[in-house]
Amino acid sequence: IELERESCERIDHPSLVRYLGAATSPDLGTLIAFERLAPNPLLLLNGDRFRPRFRDPGTTYYPLPPGRAIELAFDLLLGLEHLHARGYVHADVKLANLLVRTPARSNDFKDVLARVADGAFEGVLIDMGSLRSQTVLDELAKGTGDPELAPHITPLYAPPEIHFERGEL
Repeated sequence: IELERESCERIDHPSLVRYLGAATSPDLGTLIAFERLAPNPLLLLNGDRFRPRFRDPGTTYYPLPPGRAIELAFDLLLGLEHLHARGYVHADVKLANLLVRTPARSNDFKDVLARVADGAFEGVLIDMGSLRSQTVLDELAKGTGDPELAPHITPLYAPPEIHFERGEL
């Protein structure tokens, strides 16, 4: 949690989740607060509640309109570029870690999808706990770093440098 807090204090970009601060609790230890975001529209659209009934059940995903998908992907790339320019690697980029920021906060999934359809959203990368500086990754690769500092990853979505450093390839 301390690594996550330190990383979040050094980064600030519209395509990255906003860090609101940290506090220490005698019972719970360090607590970190982030902004509240809406779920990934692609995952929402393909959930049981919204997946169109006329779609082939064997289809992996019901797609977002191409323009909205490109906007979402572009926001993700801007956030990753910001991290990389500051010497960080995000070790767990996946659909579940890409959420959206909309102008009006709503818990209604239909409102979120309507705002995305209107283009009133920003893609936001979350899970800053999987961020590691390139320095930490280099030390892990050389065997001189603390193995406890290795990020928790979803192997299918982790960048190649994480796998090389863990000796998994």
